[in-house]
Amino acid sequence: MFELRPGARPRALAVFTLALALLAPLAEGAPAGAQRSSNPHDAVVRDLERDVLRFGRRPAESGRALPPMLRIEQLRDRATPGVAKAALGRLAESRRLLPHLRAYATMLRGLAEKASGDPAVAQATFDSLGYVRDWMVIGSFDNEGKSGLDREMPPEARRAAPVDRDATFRGKEREVRWRRYPRELSPQGYVSFDAVFRPWVNVCAYAETFVELERAEPLTIWFGAAGAAKVWFNGDEVLSDEAYRRVDYDRFAASVAGRAGMNRVLVKVCTAEGPWGFTLRFGDRSGGARADLNVVAEGPTEAAAAPANAPRVPDAPAAPLANLEALVEGAPESARGAGVRFDLARVLQWTGAKDEGSTRPRELAERAAELDPSVDHLLLAAALAESRAERMRHVAQAEERHARDPRVVLARAELLASGPDPGQALRLLLERSLGGPTGLEADWLLATLYERRDLDQAALAIIERNVQRTGGAARWIRRHVTALGMLGRRQDAFEATERLLALRPDDFDAHRRMIEDARARGETGRVIAHLDTMRTLEPANVRQRLYEASILEGLGRRDDALAVYRTLLEWAPEEASHHVRLGDALLRFEQTDAAIAAFRAALALRPQDASVRERLEQLEPTERPDESRAIAPEVFLARRTDSTRYPMSVLHDLTVSTVYENGLTHRFHQYVFQVHTEEGARRARTFGIPFEPGSEWVDVRSVKTYRADGAVLDNYESFTNSVGQAAYRVYYDMRQRVLRFPELEPGDVVEVRYRVDDVARRNAFGDYYGNVSVLQRGVPVAALEHVLVAPASRTLHFNEPALPGLAHETAREGEQQVHRFHATDVPAIRRERNMPGVTEIAPYLHVSTYATWEDVGRWWWGLARDQLRPDERIARTVRELTDGVTDVREKVARIYAWVTENTRYVGLEFGIHGFKPYRITQVVDRGFGDCKDTASLLYAMFQLAGIDARIALVRTSNLGDVAHAPASLAVFNHAIAYVPELDLYLDGTTDTHGMSELPAGDQGALTLLVGPETVELRQAPWLSAEDVRRDRTLEVRLEADGAAVIAGEERVTGSRAGAYRTRYQAPATREERLQEALAGRFAGVEVLEERFEELDPSEPVRFTYRARVPQMAQRVGEELRVGPGGGRIQGLAQTPTRRHPLMLGPPETFVERRVVRLPAGHAVSALPQGGEAESAFGRVAVAYGRDGDAVTVETTIALTTPRVSPEQYPAFREWVQRADQLLRERIVIRPGGDS
Repeated sequence: MFELRPGARPRALAVFTLALALLAPLAEGAPAGAQRSSNPHDAVVRDLERDVLRFGRRPAESGRALPPMLRIEQLRDRATPGVAKAALGRLAESRRLLPHLRAYATMLRGLAEKASGDPAVAQATFDSLGYVRDWMVIGSFDNEGKSGLDREMPPEARRAAPVDRDATFRGKEREVRWRRYPRELSPQGYVSFDAVFRPWVNVCAYAETFVELERAEPLTIWFGAAGAAKVWFNGDEVLSDEAYRRVDYDRFAASVAGRAGMNRVLVKVCTAEGPWGFTLRFGDRSGGARADLNVVAEGPTEAAAAPANAPRVPDAPAAPLANLEALVEGAPESARGAGVRFDLARVLQWTGAKDEGSTRPRELAERAAELDPSVDHLLLAAALAESRAERMRHVAQAEERHARDPRVVLARAELLASGPDPGQALRLLLERSLGGPTGLEADWLLATLYERRDLDQAALAIIERNVQRTGGAARWIRRHVTALGMLGRRQDAFEATERLLALRPDDFDAHRRMIEDARARGETGRVIAHLDTMRTLEPANVRQRLYEASILEGLGRRDDALAVYRTLLEWAPEEASHHVRLGDALLRFEQTDAAIAAFRAALALRPQDASVRERLEQLEPTERPDESRAIAPEVFLARRTDSTRYPMSVLHDLTVSTVYENGLTHRFHQYVFQVHTEEGARRARTFGIPFEPGSEWVDVRSVKTYRADGAVLDNYESFTNSVGQAAYRVYYDMRQRVLRFPELEPGDVVEVRYRVDDVARRNAFGDYYGNVSVLQRGVPVAALEHVLVAPASRTLHFNEPALPGLAHETAREGEQQVHRFHATDVPAIRRERNMPGVTEIAPYLHVSTYATWEDVGRWWWGLARDQLRPDERIARTVRELTDGVTDVREKVARIYAWVTENTRYVGLEFGIHGFKPYRITQVVDRGFGDCKDTASLLYAMFQLAGIDARIALVRTSNLGDVAHAPASLAVFNHAIAYVPELDLYLDGTTDTHGMSELPAGDQGALTLLVGPETVELRQAPWLSAEDVRRDRTLEVRLEADGAAVIAGEERVTGSRAGAYRTRYQAPATREERLQEALAGRFAGVEVLEERFEELDPSEPVRFTYRARVPQMAQRVGEELRVGPGGGRIQGLAQTPTRRHPLMLGPPETFVERRVVRLPAGHAVSALPQGGEAESAFGRVAVAYGRDGDAVTVETTIALTTPRVSPEQYPAFREWVQRADQLLRERIVIRPGGDS
């Protein structure tokens, strides 16, 4: 219901306004013509008022009074001015309503009184309801992964201890202590933590106060929060809500036993990324207002003692939301149960009562429409639909049943207006005459369509007609202002704006237009009057206060402008941007010393702010500590060498990473390389610096080229390009600053100094810091240095890099710990064919603030869990897929097939979504997602089917293994699903692999299995050689010249089958691609025909072919020589030794039965004996036989290990050589003789 960030007005508070004092006479009565108004919304308000009274007097259905009451509030701008307010006033006084509903109506009336220009009356109304505005507050505390609500933090741990306002506690980013909440920030009772605490993302805060009672008596607490919340009364928890909602007044109720004397109230509210705050009032036992209570924030050191015989506390009245939830719980699955579902859907949506990321309003609306497809139900389902297709479906259903209903016609017109041909909407509206309230909405759309066609006069005519028809409804007057402005009728627009502000003084855009007009006219008094009104209306609106400061500065009222900035800092002293704005203003006022102090304060709060640091450098030029670690040119130039063994070499490689308390970093690099050859000049001509725009800032500090003749050049080009892999459907929110050196030549030494600084307001990963740096390159490095500077309070975890000569020095410099890793003469990486990923062939430095993998998994689960919520459509899909199925494996197979068939892989690695999945409902709606998205969808669907599952974060095997310490997010690059009961890993990113055909990159991979209760680090298994199998039958009709026609039949299973399905997916290219594949075995092959069975991932790949091979047999004189079927074993052991492990990939078996039919007049003169070569690495067997006039050859090649260590390599090579001898044997065929 509200938006609560400073700078964004609470929605409910914005709807109700305070009239301008200078325009008060205009607000006393309706505008001219209002008495003749025939506004159809007025009748709607009267009907809604009757509905409130009908439901609001019966406790059993009291929650159903809330939707019509909220609808009256929504119609204030549409009905004749004063009509909705009067209705709310009557409801607030009606004894036919239950007391807590009268209180809610009174709250709405108070907001309406504020809107109509009587702030004193409005304030008295709120005070009469007992909303508490006096609080002591403390924050911010950590809530990463939404774990804060259930974690006991110091303020709640001490809730029964004596009050100590001087106590300090460790908060999320700094020490925190109790302070007084500014009462002026909550004139309507809303306590905005957003306005006073930083950080305000993934945090919790507390508020505490005391209520004094003359005698022991029961009270009720009425509470609403933006965020998840708990409330304690005298140390006892009385309310708890885990959902991350937006705020509404009186959402929850609890009865408490008040004690004579002081009673202690503690509130805890946690937020993720949404609004943050609460409202709380005390009521009598029936929920009526208690304004007579004495509430004091600074209360005694202790609450009153509990009486010996505590009175019985009656149950609190059911709050409207709780009543509606109970009604829906007991509602029948029939048309009779549709109404309460419709009501609850509206309340959840209108008041923001749905949990963050929840689709429950949509699900309730869709179910109501299914049970009772009325116009209201179908159109609500359409309005809440998440996709245009769903909206169109609901509107089409409404047309089928209610084609003549004006609301349905309007819904169709709105759809057409947003479609490819909006002219259809215009024609529909002109053909149909819609009356009543729907007619007004149709006119609104019609005016919009006219304006889009530059028919502004026609639009104005419609608008002016409806201004009169609605009696000057604020919504139409606002539209009138815009229309007049578009036509350049400035004076008329000015008068219309005055009229609008008489009705809606909270329209800040209107105020700003009037301020600009007054400034142009030099009417300073009018400017100040508007600013005063805006401040009175929304004192906590930070965006507005900043606007006020800029206007005051423009008027030359510098002291007043500075006073605004200082007020904002009094409210939120940890808001770095306020210090920056104050510093900028002081600079403009030539108060340099004060500006420097403000910038220093900002930098202390947000040390990653590169722009502030740059300001300070300009004001006080000093060398930055990290850059002072760079070495001078004479030092690195002394390392030059004349060697040309490598095309280039690195003379100095320095990285200084400064880690701040929040985990954000500044990184300074000094990279110096020497070019030795022309090839080196070509390779070094460009130098890339990757960064993430918006959260990282690249600053190239200097680039110099030192020539052999002593010349120093600084000529280079710079540009930025994207980092993505569109061919693989992977898109990153990454860029690369590219430095280009167009004139490099052998002998040049190039020095690049640059920075990559985190500039985001917050660390998307909590306060985590982690990094993996490879310490070896493809060229030698003369000197390597990595320096890590971090707060002494942070515990850092390191691996032990296996780099000979690497030294690790630690030091304490003030409040910082410094780790320095350095080495000299680091050799180049020796590359080999089929070697592992870089972390297995080169030493690397891995640092992390996580102590355990449990910490990593818990953080990631907290990040992802809200994204895993299924809606009814997904639940229904799971029910349909598993209906009647009892076998777990079959259930898994059906769900896996559905996910891979209905979602396609597209990697959108933008910002936090490099780690955080998108909502699974969104993934299903749009039909695509990345690895995390499909893994999350599989997990959620398995859970719905009653199948225990995990999400596995994966480091694919091609990257190389890493040591299991330290624990870190930095090592993972993929995500899949895991089913413990079947010990089955499932990769949802491919639609070409079957359930048991785990892709090669996932096999043997390091995985972190994460679920709601468990975190486990393990290695994914390799499939066995029998699981990954290729079987080929080949009939060879050999010709006398050695050519042949072959007929093949192949069957492929396991992970290799997925590659076949991908390669041969398109029928149009199958022949061409098959010919390419066969050409690797049979030179010059020509495919004559091919036939593939359906490439169903649940079945092996099967295909047949006929082809002509120009030289199937080798001709040696008159002889023809034919060998057995080969495999990939040949060529695996070409070098005598290996430095690195040999990666063979997933184990697999190849079996070929080859039948060679001899040419006429030819016979076999020599038939090999064949044989077998077996080892720990696999088995190769070749068997020869005769079959009439044909020769048969059966070849089996089984590789049973995925990798061979350097120590095992000699034995492996010896086995390959034995196997190679078997595969080199040839059948010898000669003309003549008996075949």
